[in-house]
Amino acid sequence: MKGKAGWLVDNNRIFLVHQSSRLVNYRWIINLFLFIYLLKPSFSKLIIFYIFIFIFQISILFFNNKFLKNKLK
Repeated sequence: MKGKAGWLVDNNRIFLVHQSSRLVNYRWIINLFLFIYLLKPSFSKLIIFYIFIFIFQISILFFNNKFLKNKLK
């Protein structure tokens, strides 16, 4: 199973994430949320968007660690 590395940028912090082929391509999801926000901007939507990105980063990094640990065994 091959994986690829990708960049996730949020608030000037850059995360290098290792994305296994099973994971959804996060760029499409972030672009979708950004598109929905741009259609009807509001402060609450922006907060939800940032919370979503934060949770998504944590989950990607968690899967990344699990994936690498399994590969090292």
